[in-house]
Amino acid sequence: MKLSCVLQGDELRRRLNHEWLLTDGMGGFAMGTVSGIPQRRYHALLIAATKPPVGRVALVQAVADWLVVKAPNKPERRYDLASFEFVDGTISPCGSEHLVGFCGPLQHVDSARHEPASKVFWEYRIRYEGLDFGITRSLTLNRDGSTTLSWSGGEKPCLGCNFWIECRPLLALRDFHELVASGAAPTTVSHDETGFTSTRGDFAVDVFTHDGSAIPDHEVWRSIAYRRDRARGQDFTEHLESPARFRLASNQECLDNDRPWFCSLSFATHTSTVSSPAPIVTAEHISKCVTTPVIQRDLIVAAAQFVATRATPSGPKPSIIAGYPWFSDWGRDTMISLPGLLLCTGRHDEARDTLLAFAGLMKDGLIPNCFDNGSGEAEYNTVDASLWFIQAVCNLAEAAPAPVPPELLTACRAVINAYRSGTRFNIRMDPADGLVMAGDIHTQLTWMDARRDGVVFTPRHGKPVEINALWHSGLMRFARLVGPSHPTEADFLRLLASKVGASFCSAFWNPHDACLFDCLSPNGPSWDADTSIRPNQIFAVSLPYCPLPSDQQRAVVACVKTHLLTPVGLRTLARGSPGYRPRFEGDLFSRDGAYHNGTVWPWLIGAYIEALLRANEFSDAARSEGRAALQPLLDEFSGVGPTSQSIASIAEVYDADELPGQPRRPDGCPMQAWSVAEVLRALTLVSAGAEPISAT
Repeated sequence: MKLSCVLQGDELRRRLNHEWLLTDGMGGFAMGTVSGIPQRRYHALLIAATKPPVGRVALVQAVADWLVVKAPNKPERRYDLASFEFVDGTISPCGSEHLVGFCGPLQHVDSARHEPASKVFWEYRIRYEGLDFGITRSLTLNRDGSTTLSWSGGEKPCLGCNFWIECRPLLALRDFHELVASGAAPTTVSHDETGFTSTRGDFAVDVFTHDGSAIPDHEVWRSIAYRRDRARGQDFTEHLESPARFRLASNQECLDNDRPWFCSLSFATHTSTVSSPAPIVTAEHISKCVTTPVIQRDLIVAAAQFVATRATPSGPKPSIIAGYPWFSDWGRDTMISLPGLLLCTGRHDEARDTLLAFAGLMKDGLIPNCFDNGSGEAEYNTVDASLWFIQAVCNLAEAAPAPVPPELLTACRAVINAYRSGTRFNIRMDPADGLVMAGDIHTQLTWMDARRDGVVFTPRHGKPVEINALWHSGLMRFARLVGPSHPTEADFLRLLASKVGASFCSAFWNPHDACLFDCLSPNGPSWDADTSIRPNQIFAVSLPYCPLPSDQQRAVVACVKTHLLTPVGLRTLARGSPGYRPRFEGDLFSRDGAYHNGTVWPWLIGAYIEALLRANEFSDAARSEGRAALQPLLDEFSGVGPTSQSIASIAEVYDADELPGQPRRPDGCPMQAWSVAEVLRALTLVSAGAEPISAT
């Protein structure tokens, strides 16, 4: 089989540790490295969402496979295809030594199922009896949550020889955050000649083939090590069970007639409750619909990986996974990502239904912050998600031809009324100045929400700057949305927004540094201003209806550019500030301490570029500057960036600084929704003729 878009040669060797991702549209996924060596507990061939898009369980962690060749009058030879790392540093088997190509992830219509599927390929070359023998190994993740591992080739190793694939599925059968320890309960196995069903507790998986036989032969592969988990200060060893080995033979008719051969092994679970996964978007589909640069088409395909179906009381609805491998669909991330992932890509119906899904889960004027992976229960501890919800509804109204559903207007009103009168977590409008306050010293309600072992690393209780920028913009935008049908309501909202805007300009302007204070914290009857230079101020300029005069808008952009802008996004704290952390590294406590204290976030580039354009009236010079600021992240996405570690995606965070001999590294989730979404949205904004939503 000849592959296109394949990594080969020096490019392959450079990207052996890069991570790929396949998603099933229901929250389930498969993930791994180009080399094939699992480096995280989340690197698995089948992770299923039992309560879509959460309840995720790792079922099949890996498959150890070999090409076995037997020529007449020659000893049997076995060639490794898989690779694993063990706790002592040993790599065994060593299939990556034969690896010559990698391709994917590709999205296509499976010819047998006539359904969309996602696929990655590995290509190997084996030397046998003086001949080069090519073999392709592929993993397909189907939209029903099952996966298929296949082997194929176009030639025999040699004339008159016999050959087959031998493989061992290595099972986890665990919550996807956990690891199988040495004393874990063994699986219960039911065998037949084509495969087996393996069960541990509530988790079960079917493993079967139509191209060979299953041979009961129990083994436990002990002390498999995950180096990326180790680097994060987590437990990193696992013991995986293999109930049987398989002997897979290619179709004999193909061999006899020298035609390409093929065999496969399938893994399936029937625990998923959703029968309508989010649809796939392919590059071919995009090319038929719109004329866009190649990089933009690739970003649109990557964006589709984060869209997943959520089971709701009113039926399945789309949602957005915040990041793979470990996040669920967070409310804040969904609302911020929605314009880039769904509106910029023309998926207006899915954007509407995503908003309806979260509106249906609203309580006390708050949409969910996140969902527990086990129970699926919603958590509501966020002050900004509901304000971003209003922005997303208004974005939908501007982008989509159909009227906004009345349920979404009702939900926006519920947010405004709850914030005015007060709701959970001390979220309420200060009647004295109209500004929104929230939380206390024990809470973390904004996007800078890192907390571990009782320590809140970026306490921002009180009146955070971006919350009040969102509040002012939301009041103005919603007034504009409902004005034609409810003029009295719109007038009231504009009057309130006018008060908020005046208070904002007075309370948040920092004349000493010519920027905005980050947060106003309560100190008895007064408020203390936090002078830390953080990126949250940029939203005051990037959002429609900025309350600041034009000279202050330009000053905010200049401050952020000087102190926070890097090639891969914005720092979360200016260098030299107390608590500044130049590197995102160490155990989880250390990482959480650095998370919002210097660490760079790519998603902030979208707000920076929009603010740059707004402050400079969308001039050609501003667009050119925006494109230059965006290009390094486009290079990271394309894999040509100096620190890229993902295949066709963008990481959650980067180190704040480069140090001597230590380049800036990506980290956190290797595939983050709002990183991709905001880069895609920013690319749209800097395109000639594009202009963001008007504030007039």
